This record gives sequence, C-alpha cells and structure tokens, in this order.
Amino acid sequence: MEQGLDHSRIAAEPATRRGLSVGVPPLIAESLVVPVVRRFVRQNPGLALRLHEDPSVELLDLTALGEIDLAIVYNVSPRAALQLETVAQDDLQLIGAAHRPPMRTPGPIALAEVLGLPLFMPRSGAGLHGMLDEAARQRGVMPDISFRIDGIAPILSLVREGLGFTCLPYSAVASRIANGELRARPIVDPVLPGVLSIAASATRPRSDAMERFCRCIRDEPILRLSDSARRRPGSASIDEARITGMSTDARRAAPP
Repeated sequence: MEQGLDHSRIAAEPATRRGLSVGVPPLIAESLVVPVVRRFVRQNPGLALRLHEDPSVELLDLTALGEIDLAIVYNVSPRAALQLETVAQDDLQLIGAAHRPPMRTPGPIALAEVLGLPLFMPRSGAGLHGMLDEAARQRGVMPDISFRIDGIAPILSLVREGLGFTCLPYSAVASRIANGELRARPIVDPVLPGVLSIAASATRPRSDAMERFCRCIRDEPILRLSDSARRRPGSASIDEARITGMSTDARRAAPP
C-alpha cells in the first residue's frame, strides 16, 4: 500500500460527523483500493472514510447487517438482502516474474500449461484455490501448488523473486505490473472466470457519499484494464487501441 495508508483501515477524521464505511477484500486491497480511495479523498476532503478488510463472503455478512455501508467483493453469489453491481469481469491470470520463460511470451496461456508450473496460491480468499483445483480435477491432473500461503503480499514477493507463479485477477496485481515487477497472461482453455462487484443493502437507501464512492470505483482505469485484459485463444495481449484515451497511469498498468 502507499506510504501513509494503513493496509487494513484508512480514516480521515473531519470536523463533520458524516462518514462512510467500506469493506474491501485483501485480494485487491493494494492495487485497486489505494487509487480509488485516493480519488475519493481528494474529491471529498470533508468526509470521514473507514475501510474494513475481510474476505468477500464475510464482507457480504457485514453489509447485510449494516455494520458497513458497502463492499467491493470478488466472485460472490447473489443474496436476497443485498444488491450486487458488477463493475468488471476480472478472470484469473497467470502472474509471474518478467524474466521467467512462460512470461516472456505475450497473450493467453492454456490452463494445462499453467497446471504444470510451480504455483503459490492463497490459502483462502475468493475461492481461488478451489477454482483452480476443480478445473484441474476435471482434467484429471493435480496442480503443482508448492505452497498455500495466508496473505497476498508474501505470495507476490516469492513470485517476484522468480521462485514460482500464482493465479490472480488482474486487479490484484495491477500496480506491480505497472512498475515492472510482474507480468500477467490471461488463462484460457478454459477461462477461470472472476467478477468484481459492489455490494450494498437492498433495503436501506444509499447515501450521497455511498454513491460518490461507487462512482470512484466505476471510474477506476484499472477496472477497465481488467476487462481489457481478458483474452481468448488467438488473442494478443492488450492492444493499444483498447486503452486509447485512458490516463497515463492506466496505460502503464496494461499487461506487457
């Protein structure tokens, strides 16, 4: 996370008592939440903002109970008490250090090839390991998962050092791709689908602050790149035409 921003909670106490409580999963806390919060705080300097970090399923419970106002969640099932707004299709991608051979080739990579690579996967969170295990089981193979690790940061550190690979949505690693630490290749044959959504109560009215925060999420260039980064067999990596008109930061975040 950016210096000065707490990884689990951000609070800006203003003179006014108004405030907003937002839930975020650890999966996207670094790459996606920092730029969204930065934009929101700059646009709303007099509004208190509190971030609560938990897995997506737990954030749905907190949102339904009214303990947080809304949540950014990944790959969750609909609930009667909640409204889910899809903000990006963000399928799993192979993430690795740029110097490792599989990452030198741009464009999609078949799941069969991914399953033969040494993988570091999160122990929990968004069901990523379960999705990968099920896809492997359907093909009668076992993925080469070297370690299941609690926390995204240690996984990415190991991957950056070239010790292995991981499978994550693009929004989880966009900032590290932008600075050249890592590269991403969309997984195909089959695609391992992922969806980023905003969850809010279906029974309580949305405040103006909630809508302004949702607007910051919808406008985040990383999410447009997440959609662009999805590729099917025969596709190239993100082409420049798809990101024409985006900000300089967004262009830098495009997978190589």
